Amino acid sequence: MRTKQTNASFGRLILIFLAILLLFLSSTANNSLIRFEKEQRNNFEQKFISSLDPLIAKVTEASFIRDRFEQIKKILEQDGIKPDFIEKEMKNLSKNFQTEIKGFFYKNLELRSSYGSNEKDFELFKDLMKKLHLKGEAFKSAQRELNQKLLDTFGPGHRLEILRGDNGELWRFKSLQNDQYYLWDKFRNDISFFIIASRFPDFIERFAIVKDNTGNKLAGAGWPERKAYSVPEGVSLDQMLSARIKAKLSGKNIVKAFNKYWVFIDDESGVFYCKIKSPEFPETDNIVLTRAILRFSLFAGLAFLALYIFSWANLNPGKKLNIFLDELSIRYRILAMFSIASVFPVIFSLLIGLASISERAEIIEKQAKGESIANLYRVERMVSQKMDQIRIMTDKMRNELKTRPGSEKFLQEYLNKYNLPRALTRLEVRDGTGKILYSTDDRKVHGVTAAIDMFSRVALKRHAPERMGKNVNLITPAEIVSESALSTDEIGMATVLRQRGKQWIFRMGTFPTIWYWDVYPELTSGPAFMHFAAQMIVVYKMQIKEALANQDNKKQSLILSTEINHRYNNYTIYPHIEGLDEEKLLQAAIVSLRTGKVLFRKATLNNIPYWVTIKPEKNVGSHVFFNLISKPQKLASLEPFKLRLSIIGALALLVSLTGALFLIKLIIKPIGDVAEGINAIRNRIQDFRIPVRRNDEFGSLSIAFNSVIADFKELEYGRIVQESLLPDKIHKPAEYDLACFRASATDLAGDYHDVLPLNDGRTAIILGDVTGHGISAALAMAMAKATVNFFDLKGECFPGYMMDRLNSLFNKELKPRHKFMTFVTLVLNPENSFLEIDNAGQSFPYYYEAQTDSAREIQIPSMPLGAMKKRRGKPQSLTMQNRDAVILYSDGIIECSNPEGEMFGYDRFRDTYLELARTNMSAQEILTEMIRRLDNFRKPGPYPDDVTLVLLRKLSDTQ
Repeated sequence: MRTKQTNASFGRLILIFLAILLLFLSSTANNSLIRFEKEQRNNFEQKFISSLDPLIAKVTEASFIRDRFEQIKKILEQDGIKPDFIEKEMKNLSKNFQTEIKGFFYKNLELRSSYGSNEKDFELFKDLMKKLHLKGEAFKSAQRELNQKLLDTFGPGHRLEILRGDNGELWRFKSLQNDQYYLWDKFRNDISFFIIASRFPDFIERFAIVKDNTGNKLAGAGWPERKAYSVPEGVSLDQMLSARIKAKLSGKNIVKAFNKYWVFIDDESGVFYCKIKSPEFPETDNIVLTRAILRFSLFAGLAFLALYIFSWANLNPGKKLNIFLDELSIRYRILAMFSIASVFPVIFSLLIGLASISERAEIIEKQAKGESIANLYRVERMVSQKMDQIRIMTDKMRNELKTRPGSEKFLQEYLNKYNLPRALTRLEVRDGTGKILYSTDDRKVHGVTAAIDMFSRVALKRHAPERMGKNVNLITPAEIVSESALSTDEIGMATVLRQRGKQWIFRMGTFPTIWYWDVYPELTSGPAFMHFAAQMIVVYKMQIKEALANQDNKKQSLILSTEINHRYNNYTIYPHIEGLDEEKLLQAAIVSLRTGKVLFRKATLNNIPYWVTIKPEKNVGSHVFFNLISKPQKLASLEPFKLRLSIIGALALLVSLTGALFLIKLIIKPIGDVAEGINAIRNRIQDFRIPVRRNDEFGSLSIAFNSVIADFKELEYGRIVQESLLPDKIHKPAEYDLACFRASATDLAGDYHDVLPLNDGRTAIILGDVTGHGISAALAMAMAKATVNFFDLKGECFPGYMMDRLNSLFNKELKPRHKFMTFVTLVLNPENSFLEIDNAGQSFPYYYEAQTDSAREIQIPSMPLGAMKKRRGKPQSLTMQNRDAVILYSDGIIECSNPEGEMFGYDRFRDTYLELARTNMSAQEILTEMIRRLDNFRKPGPYPDDVTLVLLRKLSDTQ
């Protein structure tokens, strides 16, 4: 019979162990998945936000106009100056982009063609390009000549000297309260041009044009102040405004609404931009792998937990799986446990390691952003350093002017010494009477000279009146007004006037100007008043170029700049570095300027990824800065961790393999040796020996096995002897069919059957079953055979007397050893078909009655032989009719079970016998078919107990 499963079975242990490990693995995978999804979400948001950069950059006024100007420049580069062709293209541009453009085109500095100009424009631009290229006194004369015309056309701050430095830069200016832009440049074949855009579409119109040209159908924009909107394709205005409200309330740029992702960016002018995207986006390999591990481990963990619970409840499929695992050989059990113990830690390490790397990478990226902001702040503060240098320089200049006259040479020496630009730098020295001793200002050009006249007199009168001599009492109406104005804080000059020898910063126009002034009360002649002025933008630009020049693009951190501001734009990045996607960075710089925010982007330089921080400079308001930090170099600190993770993983696998080899050598191989020994015993290979590999328990087991195998020959002899005791050839009575089947659970069986022709003409059919099997059962069986033979086949002894004597013998010899024998005897008289049956505890024979087509048990309740000192036999008799049959069987066939533990049982045995007895099959064919069905039913392997069948059938008259 099947061995009863215990609560501490190997199967249940494996099931609960796997369930716990897999559920813990699912928890680890879930945590890792959250980490990876967060990383993916951050990357998605960065890409989604930056996807608006090109659109925003092209929609801004300056970029929109520049793109139109660049088309004109491209035409000139390709075709040169062809007046008819240029006029045609200019008209097309003006019409298509709703922009009013004026153009002046030069060859060898001579005006060759113009478009959209009037007579007044012609007066200015006919010689403008030639005068921009003059030098020395000729340039100064040209500047005086054109000064008023430039002021009338472009407004204050557009002297010829300023215009000369603007080539290639797009400048914004106001005329009649409208924003206008100009660009002049020169290129090959001595072709140059000057273009002015005096009218262009408003924001929403520009957005529609750019949106159509770039195919940004999923982008939208709004100008709430004017209630003008452009809606993304596929959504309504109400949906766009609702999503924007949701974004404002959440304080985030990206929100999910109406089953779409929305990104919103507001600039400082009050307009907003948006873009939509479907909620689906591709997942990274880490997410795919981790989600697969999560799903598998969670499902498998719950499945194993359910199987464990089912096995406790003795329900399938847990019951079957538990039985299967319990019946695994110890070799496979050890391999299974070792595999579980080695593979799971490697997977845990992989997931935890990858998540930790991702988390550390995020921390490093945040640190890099903080570092970038600090780096850019230091660049911004460079202007303060330069101002300190200028402060030192102006103090020294003041003191040296006591003994040295002011001159261009004097000024240039100091500017060179302190590395300052000459352009837009001014120095003026006056004596006590107000006479100019030296000045870089041109009174016909620089509008501040009259203001300096008044300021110098008021300053001298306050701080050095003795230097003015008789003029100290000379007061003009203008001086009264100016002194009154300068003496109050209403226009901000009272403080400046009170404190001499200090450096001040004034915003004149768009950009601030550095100004220094002082008087000389200690002198009696010579300089009495001096002032120095420098446009901060020029100083700052030079300082930036000096600081950023010659950066090694192999370094971890690079700082770049671009002059993009609300006044002019040069659309170049300094310093220029080969391999850098400058257009992408310039677009982000425009967005940073428009929004006034620090942006974080990603870029590649020579195929190396960089983190980019973009910040609009605030001190002067002239530049946008970039800090590029090499991602691989920053993440290089993770390489040791990755290496350790790889090493740990490799070591874990190595330890696993080494452990497997060790297990194979130490445990699995000896177990395999034992299994081969068992197989040799089953196959009766007498010469097989197990190798003795070590002097431990396995070695002792091998020696014991070899001893058993050595004794196997003796067991073989015992088997031969036992088989010789059983009938070699069955005696079949006339007109009867008789067949036997026997299969032992071991080499030595405990079942005994025999067919004996008695001396009175009858035939005795015997079947006995000793409890247990093996040597003790075989000896009891041999003793029974010897006792039966002792009666010398005397008919009068069968069945009662013979069974009584066997009972006495077994009671005396075997009962003390707790051995008994069930025994059934059939005695057939072939002459009259009279059948006598006696039973001692054996399974009741089944009798098939052909006339009624039914099978019934011949029930003779009794005790096994040897169980009681005296036996009380209750024989039964019957007369067999044609085709009647009777079968004797041991309980070994009843107790055979299938893999689910269900026994073959009496009912199945009876039904099978009845089905086969109805056929015309012979007795031997019936037994063969019964054993075939039994083998199909039971689980593979040896029989759990000896199986013996004996079938007697009376033949019909026709057979």
